[in-house]
Amino acid sequence: MDFSGGGVQRFLDERRVMSLATVNPNGTPLVTPVWFVHTRDALYLYSMTASRKVRNIVLDSRVSVAVEHGERAADIRFVIIRGTAAVVNDDREIKVATHLLLDRYGTDLRDRWGMQHLPPDRSMVRITPEGIFARGVA
Repeated sequence: MDFSGGGVQRFLDERRVMSLATVNPNGTPLVTPVWFVHTRDALYLYSMTASRKVRNIVLDSRVSVAVEHGERAADIRFVIIRGTAAVVNDDREIKVATHLLLDRYGTDLRDRWGMQHLPPDRSMVRITPEGIFARGVA
């Protein structure tokens, strides 16, 4: 499954934060806001390697994300993605995703990291979609 639908791609390009749901060890959900980028067939995010969300992904790869916009019922648009997540270990893939994140978040991310590459205490995470549900983004 991919993001080849133009409406979904454009909507994801417009939004800067998504809500990521992972599964805690006791089975309860953990929802966190994260910066993200997407390619044609995956979403990427980074996080502290020791964070609960990364540790959850290592234990249980099932995730769901929501990207939304709008405040009144008639104006709400969203994309919900169900998929699997994995910590990326391939150096080339990490480099490509890092450059995409730096291009998208620019100075904010460079200032946060203090460098032009993924810091050693961070992990890059890839989400591969298995289902996409969208409203108002055609």
